[in-house]
Amino acid sequence: MRSMSLPRVGLPGLGVVILLLVAVVPVSGEIIFSSDVEDDGTWFNAGGFWSTTNYGGLLNPYPIVGSVAWGGNGGGDNDYALADVGATVQAGLYTVTGSVGNWSNAPFPTTVFNIRSGANHNLDPYQVSATTPAPAPATWETWTKTYDIPHSAPEVGQPLTAVFWLPNTGSPAGNAALDGPYTIDFTGAPPPPPPAITPVYAVGTAPHYGTPNFLITGAGLLGGGPDIDREHQTTHTQGWLMNSTSAANELVFDMGGKADLTGIHMWQYSQGTCCTGRGVATFDMQFSTDGGSSYSAPLTLGPLDAASGTSNETAQLLNFDEQAGVTHVKIVGMVPPGGAGGSWQGINEVRFEGTLIPAPPEPGHFGNTFSGRAVASDGGTTVLWSNMYGAPVAGSVDSMEVFFQGSTSTFELFQLRPTGTANEFDVVASSGVITPDPSGNMTLPNTLDLQPGDMLFHHGQGLPYTDNLYTPDAHNTQNIYYPSPAAPTVGSALTLGAGGFPISSIRRDYAWAVELDGLVETVGNGAGPGVSPPDGVGSLLVVMDNDPFTQVGFLDTWQFFNDTAGSGGRNITPVLLRDTDGEVEVLGVGTTRVGTTDGFQQHDFDLVDGTGLVSPGDLFGFYYGDGQGGNQGSVEFTQTGSMNIRLFSDGNGIQLGDTYTTPAYNLSRFYSANASTVVPEPASVVLALLGLVGLVLVRRRRK
Repeated sequence: MRSMSLPRVGLPGLGVVILLLVAVVPVSGEIIFSSDVEDDGTWFNAGGFWSTTNYGGLLNPYPIVGSVAWGGNGGGDNDYALADVGATVQAGLYTVTGSVGNWSNAPFPTTVFNIRSGANHNLDPYQVSATTPAPAPATWETWTKTYDIPHSAPEVGQPLTAVFWLPNTGSPAGNAALDGPYTIDFTGAPPPPPPAITPVYAVGTAPHYGTPNFLITGAGLLGGGPDIDREHQTTHTQGWLMNSTSAANELVFDMGGKADLTGIHMWQYSQGTCCTGRGVATFDMQFSTDGGSSYSAPLTLGPLDAASGTSNETAQLLNFDEQAGVTHVKIVGMVPPGGAGGSWQGINEVRFEGTLIPAPPEPGHFGNTFSGRAVASDGGTTVLWSNMYGAPVAGSVDSMEVFFQGSTSTFELFQLRPTGTANEFDVVASSGVITPDPSGNMTLPNTLDLQPGDMLFHHGQGLPYTDNLYTPDAHNTQNIYYPSPAAPTVGSALTLGAGGFPISSIRRDYAWAVELDGLVETVGNGAGPGVSPPDGVGSLLVVMDNDPFTQVGFLDTWQFFNDTAGSGGRNITPVLLRDTDGEVEVLGVGTTRVGTTDGFQQHDFDLVDGTGLVSPGDLFGFYYGDGQGGNQGSVEFTQTGSMNIRLFSDGNGIQLGDTYTTPAYNLSRFYSANASTVVPEPASVVLALLGLVGLVLVRRRRK
């Protein structure tokens, strides 16, 4: 709203300009900001003069009620207004329109009128048109600017602001005004085309320069934005170059899932004017839909333009009929273009055109890719090596996969737990000796229960490997190889780089991986050594109140510790318990075991009666004896901490449905025992719940 003394002067040719703008601005534009430029807090001044009644401390000869005026007073001030639009910069077309007035200046002073990203980041590099005529004294003109913001602009997502700025013009002071309606019209850009597909893994014939990995990492690409719009620098080290034209040379790319492919983007090998013949003109492509086990008949593509040798190279696109469900692509039969520098084969970068369906995440699977391994085994070298990089979740490992290449050497897995000190690990457990199976799938002699961050090292000879390959799990870091004639000792600590485990930096990826059976949680006091020997009294049911289960799961394994002489050979039975207002009920009874004095002991729960289905709040316990009677204790303990143990005397054995109310003892005691659950399958939960319903009905009939 305004009352004007200044005459409104139309912009010459305005109708033509509007028609031109309509031609480039879709009619579906939306006004995302509109202001009358009133003194309402939307616009504000920083460091200059503005007023509805005077200007620069002088009486304004052209009072504009509700308008805001800016001006320099000759004292060095830069006076500007900033509007917080209340939106973020997005890809699309912005058209900014406002009225700019001249109080009395001739000539009209230099004035800034634009939109920005944040307070100071100018968006003028994206400006595609501007109509900003200088108004004559005592007149107004309509100013319009149009900006085309691409999806790749780094300003996308930043706050959008609007600026009208009159820089200091010395003395006499310049002056100008902005009035409404000031508007920002926005039309969103269409969605960008799907990005080119970057493979996750590349392997190939050992090159003369570079690595197959460089073909997918963008190591030599220049500038920002989508890869296919970037140039590759002229270099012989950031690509893949063979010093042979053998037909056996090949490259294999893992797509990281299933892809429907329609083309390939290739950057021709470029090394300067010396070597324009060192590239690829035509080649054959083969497609695998089964993880690289088999490939289609060759498809010949090309020719690619030879490298210019005088500038950085852009990608060349070769299209082909859609290939559906592709997991791996093999490039063979490469024919160089010939020319300067000899007839070698080389490529600088590769991307694929099409649609990718990424492989589903496997949070319990960790290790390395199996295909395309270059070397069958370590030969006569005994090594201690890891490509595991820390277990992603807790879980148990009872099998492993290996890319079998005919090696018969044996090896052993060791579970190592970082201590927090660099290169220092506790040796937690061993798998026992493993002989590779031609199927590539092997069951471990001993199950390994991993905590998050635990690492698996293999010791011995064997296991196929390759050099200089990109491994997604390794993040392309420098792998470390440890020549190790001696195997680690379970229960000890080792330091890599000392004590028989020297460190030698060799870039090497072994082809093995494991699957974690999801271990939901472990409850109890731990299975380490206790201070006190096992109880010398008669049979007891020990309820471990300090650590109830918190998640749904199936009771899977339990562990305890005893190395006290003379206390072996005693029965001990694991039980699942539920406390209801102080009454402890036996929900499930596991298989009775005979304790030894060998220290750490782990057993499967192996349900005998009731259920192994755990609900939040359920408790783990153990009974000194079996289902027929009791005996003395088998588990070491430590007398410390707050009260967390209830002991119930019962020499009559343990069975489903037994209830206990009044404990014989409440003790501050930590027993060296715990139990672990596994993630249940939905169908298993249903069956278990049906079983519980049956048990309830049977018990009701008995009563």
